[in-house]
Amino acid sequence: MPEVYVPPGVWVAPRRGKPGADEVVWQGIIKGTFALMNDGWVAAKCRVPVAAETVFLVKRNGTHVGTITFAEGEAEATATTEFPAFITLFTDQLLSLHAPATPDVDGEDFTFTFYATRVV
Repeated sequence: MPEVYVPPGVWVAPRRGKPGADEVVWQGIIKGTFALMNDGWVAAKCRVPVAAETVFLVKRNGTHVGTITFAEGEAEATATTEFPAFITLFTDQLLSLHAPATPDVDGEDFTFTFYATRVV
């Protein structure tokens, strides 16, 4: 039987101020089966641009599965996955977003919006 895709899930993860070193910025327990597609799976912005390249880690059950990178001087990020096409999330898995080990001196007021496709 083929997979059927229904409207996507949208998860917003705001973080006001400056995240601390290795801070868990956001986490959620997945209810259902979802895929974070390689292109356009997250939109990330900050109110104050970062001073240096800043990389947030995306983890599934504690395992690194993707990165969200703000380039030096930028207020919008690009995202990459550790897998070639997409990240699959299943019921009761933990999806989490982690700040860099060395916080950026300028970047603050971050908002991360995850776009997930539900798989049924």
